[in-house]
Amino acid sequence: MTESGLARAIAFTHDVARRQAHQIVDMPDGFAVLHEKFPASYDHNKVILTAPVEPAQALAAVDRVLGGVGLGHRMVVADDLNGAACAPTFVDAGYQHAINLIMGHTGAAPDRPADPAIRVEQVDLDALRESTRYEWREQLPHASDEVVDQLVERRATLLHGADEVAFLAVRDVAGRVLSRADVYIDPAHGIAQIEDVMTSPAYTGRGYARAIMADGLRRAHAAGCDLVFVVADAQDWPRHLYARLGYVTVGRSHVFVRPTSKP
Repeated sequence: MTESGLARAIAFTHDVARRQAHQIVDMPDGFAVLHEKFPASYDHNKVILTAPVEPAQALAAVDRVLGGVGLGHRMVVADDLNGAACAPTFVDAGYQHAINLIMGHTGAAPDRPADPAIRVEQVDLDALRESTRYEWREQLPHASDEVVDQLVERRATLLHGADEVAFLAVRDVAGRVLSRADVYIDPAHGIAQIEDVMTSPAYTGRGYARAIMADGLRRAHAAGCDLVFVVADAQDWPRHLYARLGYVTVGRSHVFVRPTSKP
């Protein structure tokens, strides 16, 4: 994955965010995406910095835009250069700072399932609703039912994120989702992203995520994509799995979050 590939990947993530938004607010150094139906979803209500910024001015602009629509949280995404420049100012202002790795796949897609005994299938929103609700209840045990409902139902907007969107899953005989991932594909521009790879803790280590990743990669290559990438937390273990599957780190992005005081 070249430098131009990195630029394509970043631009793709921006486009995915825009396509899911209810409202887009253009800013001098970037843009904000907003969704009035899901105010509890940080990912649907955030600022994306796309041009060189002055950190203090960026901080004030974020407050004006997100605070102006009554949001209690703040979320900002920036490329590596902007993120590094903004980090001290944002952290001093109470933001949590995380770094994501942009990892592009190298090599060919597998020509057969990673494990023929594991069945990967494309599922609909209804099939994911129960497992998604359980995941959010585990992550946010003190959140209100309203917040959890928004985080579950916001998944419907993901279908607008790209020309082709597939929810892939491994399920047990009762239909319960054990592992899943989302795949966004833009055949016209030859680019795809595999995102939100998740396996229930009781079922890790069984090759489910590997099988889903392989299926997503095959789908992307079948659609003519020459660029397939993932975004991984620089401090979390999935980055090691992605590396073993042929993904190479080519860039970084920064995420700044100041949670709402009342989840």
